[in-house]
This record gives sequence, C-alpha cells and structure tokens, in this order.
Amino acid sequence: MINRNESLYKFYRTVGYDYLFYTVISFLFLTITKHLSVAEVMYTSSAYALALAISQLPFSYVVEKIGLKKALVLGNLFWIISFSITIFSKHFVFFVIAEIISACGTSLKSLTETQVLYASLKKSGNRKQFAKIEGASVASYYFVEALSCLFIGTLFEISNYIPVVMTMSVLIISFVTSLFFEEVEEQSESRVDTVQFIKDFRMVLKSSRIRAIMLYVLVMSGIIGVVKTLQKDTLVSLNVSAMEYSYIFAVLTLCVGLGSKLQYVVEKFTKRKNLTYIGFAYTVLILLLGIVVLCLKDYTKIALVISIVILIFHNLNQGLYRISVKKYMNNFTTHKVRGKILSTFYMCEGIGQAVIIAICGFVTDTFGTYASLVITGSISTILMVFVIKYMKKHLGLNPEEYLKEDIFGMDIKDEKKSEEKSLNVNEVLKEMSEIKK
Repeated sequence: MINRNESLYKFYRTVGYDYLFYTVISFLFLTITKHLSVAEVMYTSSAYALALAISQLPFSYVVEKIGLKKALVLGNLFWIISFSITIFSKHFVFFVIAEIISACGTSLKSLTETQVLYASLKKSGNRKQFAKIEGASVASYYFVEALSCLFIGTLFEISNYIPVVMTMSVLIISFVTSLFFEEVEEQSESRVDTVQFIKDFRMVLKSSRIRAIMLYVLVMSGIIGVVKTLQKDTLVSLNVSAMEYSYIFAVLTLCVGLGSKLQYVVEKFTKRKNLTYIGFAYTVLILLLGIVVLCLKDYTKIALVISIVILIFHNLNQGLYRISVKKYMNNFTTHKVRGKILSTFYMCEGIGQAVIIAICGFVTDTFGTYASLVITGSISTILMVFVIKYMKKHLGLNPEEYLKEDIFGMDIKDEKKSEEKSLNVNEVLKEMSEIKK
C-alpha cells in the first residue's frame, strides 16, 4: 500500500531536485548579468563543494537529532535564502556566501530526501522499488527542465531576471511541499549519542567496500563538477546565442533524465561493472571533447556539432552515475548507519569537487577552456584507471568473498530483532546473493 510520502515524493523531487529553470541559464546569469569571470564561477562552485563537504558531519548529527522531515524543511529554507542573496548580490564575495548557504541546504536535503523514500518503501514492503522510483522521479525533473529549456533562453533574452523569478517560485513550492511529508522514524531524546555517532562513522570507514565507492565518488564528482561549467563555456565560446544555448541544453538535460530512467535497464547488461563503465567512458569523453574543440576551433560549426554529440553521451552517463551510486550504497545500509554512509558520500563528493574544480579554475584561467578540457581529460582518465583497479579488489565481488566488516550495513528482514541481537553474517550473505550485486 502506497503511503503519503511515496505519493508526494515524485512531485517533490520534480520541483525540488535542483534549481529548476535556473540551472540552465546560471552560467549566463553569472557571467553576463552579474559580470563574473569563468574562473570566478568555478571558484564559487569550489566554495560550494568545500562547504558541502565540511557540513556533512554536523548536519548528519542534526538530521538524527531533529528527524528527517524537519531537516528536509530546513534544507529547502536554506535554498530560498541562498537564492535571494544570489539575485540581489553584486560582488563576488556575496556569491561565495550564497553558495555556502546553498551547500548547507543541499547537505540537509541530500541527507534526508532519499532516506525518506527508502524508509517509506521499507515500511510498505516495497524496498526493491527504490532505484526504479528514484530514477523515475529524478528523470521527471530533468524532463521538465529539458522542456523549460525550449523557452528559458527566449525569456532570458527578454529579461535576465524572468527565469530567476520563476526559480524562486518553484523553490517556495518545494518548501511548502516538504511540510506535508510524514516523519518516517520516531525520534526520541536518547536517540542521538555523540560518542556512538562518531563510532558509527569509524565503522563505516572500516568497510573496504565503502572505501572503494568513496574513492570513486571523490574523483568522479570532481570531474562532473568541472564538466558542468566547462561544457557551458565551450558552447558560449563556439558562438551560440542564448536561444540556441537553451535549445542545446534542452537536449542535454533530457539526456540526464533519460540516463536516470534507463539505469535500471543498463545495469542488467553491465551488472557488477556498472560504475566501471560509467567512470571510464566519462573521463575518455572529456579528453575527446577537448581534442575536438582544440583542433577544430577555426571550424566552429563542425566543432559545435561534434561537441553536442559528445556532450549527449556525457549527460547520459551523468544520469546513470547518480542513480547507480545511490543504489549501491542504499542496498547495503540499515537505518542506523544510512545517514552516516550518505554523509561520508557527500563529504567525499564535496572534497572531490572543491579540490578538482579549484585546480581546474586556475588551469582554465591560465590556459583557456579548450586546453583545460584536454588537461582535465588526460589526468582524470589516468586517475580513473587507478581507481577502477582498486575497486576491482573491493567491489562487485561474490557474496562469500566479502569480509565481515565490509558488509556491516546490509538490510535485514527483521530490523527490530537485529537491534537486539548480533548481526548474523550468513544471513547477510544470503541476502546479498538475492540482490546479486
């Protein structure tokens, strides 16, 4: 039976997954309307990522203290405050402050949104539908975003602030919707113990399987963060108009949504090597994009067509990546450690983005966008080879090949009994066989 949270989730995810309407024109708004340089845009992204990493531990504690629903509502409120600052700011430092507040909101939202769905599905006995529902919900956002791209460019040309006002309206709708979620797990004053909270984090990091995922996330998230900015600058440098720019991003955004939607299908073919194929393809495509625009910079039309084709595959991969990683982690969690694993995930994601985007911002400022793509593609491909080599030893193994500490976070059928008794490893291995990860 579907509960209220499951009913609300798809609509909420569609309007609240990201800054709807603004994401597409954010680069144009910051560089044209607010007069920031490309490097400054990347530095604000780096500040966002660093704040995201730093805020994970304290906000994970806050989530456990106040509960999923209240934390989710607070996260949406932070986004509204952050975006208000972005709208009215004129100086670089205020954009950095806005990004830091936005990161705090993202921390709370990312630590609660999928947990609300996953815990609700477990409660209704539909846990195995998580990847399918989450993928469809995220895809809905990208489909709406893609549709909006068809007219956002035109609206931006009429007035740079029309898409921004639309975004603020959607953020308010998302905030109001979050008020109607039900609290999934009951809170108690004795629930959060600081010492135990730290111990749980240490336990998470003892799992070589989790460490392999986090190393992958560290590299992959940083690369994705760089590409999000450089792909926009690449299109602008190839002399596309604001309207053409929005049409192209309609296609690219649709591809991210399509990738999210097809994750369930693709994994049937890639099986345990899903993350490997996604990571390697993504880094090689960056290098290819850099070579194409560098060699064909005098033939902008040809370069533009080839670049769009490459970016289509990029964005398909991005959609596949997000859902795949979340599924890998959630399949191996109980409510006791799920928040800690998600915190570790977003911490690694934030650190990876902060470091890699900051470095690439300097490289772009020094050598230009095209050279930065080639350098980023070359280095990231080499890094990914080493990451995949490490993952091969610790991820995607047969159930019986995992050590006891690697599988601590498996879901078990009777969680209440598991809290009173020690975890039976044989039962965990049996469930892992059923999941066939």
